[in-house]
Amino acid sequence: MTFSDNAALAADSAFRIKVLNSIYRAALNVVGEAQAAMSADEHTKRQEFGVLVLNDVTAYERQFVEACAYLGTLTTASTDADVEFTVGSVWSDMAGFISPSV
Repeated sequence: MTFSDNAALAADSAFRIKVLNSIYRAALNVVGEAQAAMSADEHTKRQEFGVLVLNDVTAYERQFVEACAYLGTLTTASTDADVEFTVGSVWSDMAGFISPSV
């Protein structure tokens, strides 16, 4: 995808709705998740970010829409599951967690 394609996708209202719904669902899941194999720092940041998102999901819409569009793997034909997976895959990054291995 070109940058122009990415920008068009980010502006697509149907795509934005899919992302917005996926953000809310991800936030609900993250707030209730166990620490499991992630570090305490990552877990805390993910949960704190989840609470912020649940309190005002639209405040984070633009950032998530652009992140999802500019990864270049989604299109207007992407399924809800594809969008939800992509939102989940960028959650820690959006929460501000940088892996110690980076």
